[in-house]
Amino acid sequence: MRFPRIRALLLLPAALAFVQPSTRHRRAQPLYVGTSLDDFPAARCAPAVPLKLTGKLPQWLTGAVVRNGPGRFTTAKQNCSHLFDGMALLSRFEVDGASNSVKWTSRYLQSKAYEYARKEGGLLYNEFGTAAGVGLVGRAVSLMRGVLAGGTTDNACVSVVPTADGGAVCLSEPTRASYVIDPRTLETLGAHSYKGSDLPGLLHTAHPIPYGDGFVNVATALFPVPKYTVYKSDGNFQHPRRICDLEPSQAFPDVSWHHSFAVGGRYAIVIETPCVYNVAALVGVADAAHIAFDWRDDAPTTLRVVDIEKGEEVASRKLHEPCFFFHAANAFVDGTTLHVDVGYYDDASMLNGLALDRMRAAPATDGATPSRLTRLSIELESDADVRTTRLDGPAAGDFCEFPVVDPRLEGRRHRFVYAVGLKRPGNVGNLLTRTDCDTGETIANGFGAVVVGEALVVPRPGVPDDYVVMVVVHDAAGDAHLIVASPALEELARATLPEGGVPYGFHSCWIPEA
Repeated sequence: MRFPRIRALLLLPAALAFVQPSTRHRRAQPLYVGTSLDDFPAARCAPAVPLKLTGKLPQWLTGAVVRNGPGRFTTAKQNCSHLFDGMALLSRFEVDGASNSVKWTSRYLQSKAYEYARKEGGLLYNEFGTAAGVGLVGRAVSLMRGVLAGGTTDNACVSVVPTADGGAVCLSEPTRASYVIDPRTLETLGAHSYKGSDLPGLLHTAHPIPYGDGFVNVATALFPVPKYTVYKSDGNFQHPRRICDLEPSQAFPDVSWHHSFAVGGRYAIVIETPCVYNVAALVGVADAAHIAFDWRDDAPTTLRVVDIEKGEEVASRKLHEPCFFFHAANAFVDGTTLHVDVGYYDDASMLNGLALDRMRAAPATDGATPSRLTRLSIELESDADVRTTRLDGPAAGDFCEFPVVDPRLEGRRHRFVYAVGLKRPGNVGNLLTRTDCDTGETIANGFGAVVVGEALVVPRPGVPDDYVVMVVVHDAAGDAHLIVASPALEELARATLPEGGVPYGFHSCWIPEA
């Protein structure tokens, strides 16, 4: 029955996620994932150091990769249980093609969540997949402490986005998990708060998309009236302006979880999957099938299309089969057809696959939930069904995550998509793939790694179709490397980090030389 979830709705600000905590304090990391899930010692946060470099960087490549992701999974009192729970660690790779050199530094984001973990040895807030506190009394005390400290976590560990003023903002899904940083020093400058009267609310995606002179994003409200809001902000994530509100298509009180969305041309595409918030699980009064979410087998996936310029929904199309996704590679308009390329899963079980115990386990043939690069095609001028077309080939290993394109082509037609693939057996992506969307050919390179992160495509200024692909990988020997590859995934250079390097990361950005 859903009535307990409705009652629990009023307690939502108390927690972003609330599941049974781990009572284990520390654990050794197996070599299945190298050092990618090790804690990064705060003592190693130091000024930039030069890295050992093999190969040759392109002369034109000058700037810095700034990367965000989880850096610490343990405290003195309890472990985090999910990949999304680790304290945000920022890393900067300063690349100079002229001198063929790379320097590296890392610093923890100085959030309230991190400061509490460092000083008090525990979790201040309920994180995505871990409840703060051990035992019933500990959970109750932590719940009240978290409410008094703002409610939802401020651990902005997902993305880092450059702003128009030369700074950057680190984001996670609670809107209060937004921090301004200096991308040159990685210094935390303070919590980001929106200015203006049209505020986005409690939750938004951590993947705002550049549009015009600012960004477009999607916010989610769970109460008092459930809705999704497409909104636009300026180039510094300020002065948000509501574009369009969308009423959930599911039966009340179901609201879809949105990790990301897509923009193609003048259209924002909100993909409403049957992965819905379990509000009772959020506040600790029930279990959920997928961390803090349930899966509605009888509900479709619905594509909601909003005309950004007109400020209205112009199409709503359902898929015959429900699907789940984390990330969209890109979207574009071809005539009267809107295409969206996503990493397509049949259900939300990959959320469970990102539990740390699952990721650290011995590699299995079915270890990572199968997914594929898929194009969803919508006819804007008719009510025709959404067409689904698989784009990637066998080299991807039936796995597609973190799909990206040349950023110069965002919102426009692209040919190549870069993504993380998988050579099975394996629980974590261990290949970098390139799929030619015109021919269906997929090529892959694992760079000798057991864990491969998200690709960052860095364009060569003023030269269309020329770029490099950069990625952080971890090998079984315990080393981490920054790989610089050609568009065809040929390794050009490799910078090796000292002492095991940095843990697994989520998303990064390129900061050109000033």
